[in-house]
Amino acid sequence: MLGCLSFVTCLLTRGPGPAKTATWESSRGISRQRKSPGVPRATSDPEGEVKVLQLLPAGRQQQIWWGRAMANAEPEAILTLFEKAGHRFSGRNLATAAHRLAKRGGRRFRDDPRVAQLAEGCRRRVGDFNSQEMAITAWAFATASVAAPRLFEAIAAEASARIRQFTPQQLANTAWAFATASVVAPRLLEAIADEAPRRIHEFNSQGLANTAWAFATASVAAPRLFETIADEAARRIDEFKSQGLANTAWAFATASVVAPRLLEAIADEAPRRIHEFNSHGLAKTAWAFATASVAAPRLFEAIADETRRRIREFNAQEMANTAWAFATASVAAPRLFEAIADETRRRIREFNAQEMANTIWAFACVDWDQDDIFMRLGSTIEAKLDEFEDVELSQIYIAALYVHVRWPDLDFPLLEDGRPLESLRAAYLKTEPRPSKTQRDVSAMLEELGWTHTSEYVTDEGLSLDVAQTGTKQAIEVDGPSHFLEDASSGKLVANGSTQFKLRLLRSLGWRITSVSFAEWYFTSKLEQERLLITKLKSIGMDCSNVTAK
Repeated sequence: MLGCLSFVTCLLTRGPGPAKTATWESSRGISRQRKSPGVPRATSDPEGEVKVLQLLPAGRQQQIWWGRAMANAEPEAILTLFEKAGHRFSGRNLATAAHRLAKRGGRRFRDDPRVAQLAEGCRRRVGDFNSQEMAITAWAFATASVAAPRLFEAIAAEASARIRQFTPQQLANTAWAFATASVVAPRLLEAIADEAPRRIHEFNSQGLANTAWAFATASVAAPRLFETIADEAARRIDEFKSQGLANTAWAFATASVVAPRLLEAIADEAPRRIHEFNSHGLAKTAWAFATASVAAPRLFEAIADETRRRIREFNAQEMANTAWAFATASVAAPRLFEAIADETRRRIREFNAQEMANTIWAFACVDWDQDDIFMRLGSTIEAKLDEFEDVELSQIYIAALYVHVRWPDLDFPLLEDGRPLESLRAAYLKTEPRPSKTQRDVSAMLEELGWTHTSEYVTDEGLSLDVAQTGTKQAIEVDGPSHFLEDASSGKLVANGSTQFKLRLLRSLGWRITSVSFAEWYFTSKLEQERLLITKLKSIGMDCSNVTAK
């Protein structure tokens, strides 16, 4: 503490003497090493610089000296200096103080009252900030997780009015900061979404990834911005770091933006650099491709091998998301699931409700043939059933049904008569989708062909069938786009894991079932549709000798 006070006392009582300025700067290599924005740099001619500084008013000389000193000061020294002389700080001093606190102190000082005072000082002076100072101040308070709503509101208003002064990096950093701080600023993000596409070629790869991530995190629709990012990122995909690849894929999946060329580029680039990904990046990338309904076999194979090798690095959420992604993408990866099963049993107490639901559903979806992981998850879930939402209970129910079909004599906790099973089934029935127009059209044409049936039939187990004959246990499912994955390279459609899982269950329960996909149905004539349905009916054993397409 004495060293800190001596440092501050020196700064408050002495100016930047020529010899001291040159020696202090060169001994720390500021001009060579400092890369962060917002900190004044020394020139290569210290003596000439000092002469220039001496022409400035004393107060301005002191502000420049403070800025340079804070560049390498410890957080406590910066806060003490602000406490003593913050009222004399320039806008650049305030921004530098915030930036250095975030860089060197992280979140350790976020509850210090002096940090709140710094935020208020920045807010009062934000009109004097240039674009760089606004961007790094927002970045600093977001990075340090300091709640400063009035400061962010002031920055949003000022930045929106002066958005054209921002460089691409500043646009990206500002968007990132507001998304990270969970600050709603529609006018600012609208301004960034309007400005960024005009200058998209000036963004570096991290700026592209951070901007996409920010808009996805803030749930702000910006189609033109995402379109330009997708085009630019796909063209320069080899410039992205592993984190940038993962964040970009995640952003487009989260924002539900279709970008086949970009995801194809990521699917091609990521396997070559898969060892650079951390556990979060591996799980996030798998989740993104599954959520975006994009099949990428080579990418998933690389993720499976890397994840299995480093499974101990994964937390519960990352394991659950990885299992869910592989199951949804219908990727067979038995060695990966074996590793996840072993680690889940060992660390089951780390899993929350959503993670347990995703995991048990994933193992059922991939037709896992060992009952121990289901027993371990089932007993833990039963003890915490009140913590689950309806969507999670629905996942658990379909997994419990799988266990019942696969091991009829197994004493599975969730299949006992009474409240657990009833609540699971009720939750599952709530999540069943409503019939689509295509489904209604198929049903009407089947009636015309003389195949009487029930629409939206619900089996005793709670599984719904689009059209079914209950007496013969014949049924047709009508599958829209949400039932499919599109291959990143070929564009070929394949049924996703959930769709295949349901069909397997129904067949195990004695149903003869086939599917009509939207791709088979759309853009065909009525005659072709009738012929298609006759072919489908024959495939499930119906005698169609007296049925003729008209």
